[in-house]
This record gives sequence, C-alpha cells and structure tokens, in this order.
Amino acid sequence: MLNSSLNGWQISFPINGLHDVIKEPGSELTIDKVKFHYRGKERIGSVIVDADSDKEAKDEAKYLIDKSLSWICFAYNTEASIDISGSYVKNLSATDSMERGTKWFIIRWSYVKEDPATTLSKIESLSAEKREVLDLALAYYKLGKYANPLRIESFFSCKTVLARNLLGKKKKGKVRTSQLKNKIKDVFKETKASFDEKQFKKDWKDCYSDERCSIAHGLGSKLIDVRTIPEYEKVVNIVGGWAREVVYCST
Repeated sequence: MLNSSLNGWQISFPINGLHDVIKEPGSELTIDKVKFHYRGKERIGSVIVDADSDKEAKDEAKYLIDKSLSWICFAYNTEASIDISGSYVKNLSATDSMERGTKWFIIRWSYVKEDPATTLSKIESLSAEKREVLDLALAYYKLGKYANPLRIESFFSCKTVLARNLLGKKKKGKVRTSQLKNKIKDVFKETKASFDEKQFKKDWKDCYSDERCSIAHGLGSKLIDVRTIPEYEKVVNIVGGWAREVVYCST
C-alpha cells in the first residue's frame, strides 16, 4: 500500500544485458518489488516507490532495481547493469499523469595542462628505460575510462608505477601507502604554488582511506550504491587529476 503522505511513482530504467533471461517480448521476471520486462524494443526494470519528488523516487528505484539485478546476475550466472542515461517516470498520485521519458549525457572533464603535441613530443624524447615505465603507467591510466567502474583503482595503479620510479625503487619494489601519498604531495608542492596541504589531506582520506581501501577490503563504498555513484565519480575525478599531474611530472 502506498504511503498517503507521499506520492506514488512508477519508475523504469533501461537494462544493459539480460538477453539470456528476458529473451523475447512478453516475457518478464519479477524479483522482490521489481519487474523486468520489455518496453518496446528495450528491456527495462520497473518498480513503484513512495517519494516526495521524482528525483527521490528515481534514486530509490535505481537502488532497488540494482539490488534485484545482483540477485539475477548470480542466479543466472549472467551480466547486467542499469543504463542510468535515461528513465521513464509516472506519478501515480496524479490522475492525469502520463509516463514521461528522460535522457541525459555524461559531461567528461577534458582538462589538459599543455598542448597535446608538446606532451607527445616529450614522451617520444624519453629514454627507453623511462618510456617503459611511462608505458606501464599509461596502460593503467587508459583503463580509467568511464565504462570501468573500478576507475579509481586504475588511477592509483598509474600513480604507483610512477612513484616507484621517482623513489628509485626496482621494477617490482613495494611502494608503501605513506610513500605514495608523500610523493604525490611532493609533486603538487613543486608544480602548484597554491597547493593546499589541508585540502589534500582531506581529499586523500575521502579518496584513498574511505573509498579505495573500502573497495579493496569489501567494505561499504559509494561505488556499489547506485544512489551515490555521482559522489564516487567526484572522488575518482580527484584521483584522475592526481594521476595526470604525476604523469606530466614524469615526462
């Protein structure tokens, strides 16, 4: 029964995958409160929630649909994810409400510190030994694409490769957390007159202690709750910025 003090909303999100579960139009699967079915030519997950606003409703619906998808992925040994680039919303508390679709796009941060041709020229001029190190770092950096949910790990790996070299360690030498943190801080002190050590300390806690370590040790993370993914992206963008600065310092 819907809570009378709130609006009832029917929220649907397109689903990437489930081709081997929802095989044809007319087929459907209900997990807990979520129904997975066809809408036209696309597979969607739909759920009814109580909320004050459509934004609150969509956040709760994403959470419920994503949780049910986790059950399906394990039970069917398949892969699937919510396509959060769009949704379908209907206010069930309004008698004349029509279902409406929404669509949005990711705006990617495209900051570059110097002309790309200059960067490429610097890379080409590196010695074979330094280029080997940089190639490994950039291979990890490239894995930090938006489609990779573990982008944060890729960026930290990129920085660790370069920090190991800057610290004069061997190829397989261990880089302690304190060494990585201090080397990144040293780079910023050298390259940014406005470096704020207090802010860096806070960002390190948010990015490394509270997020990367949580993921590595199976604790709570902004990444695994679709309602907080935008917060995760903000954290990852900070780490990506650190990685770029250390790469520039190494060329």
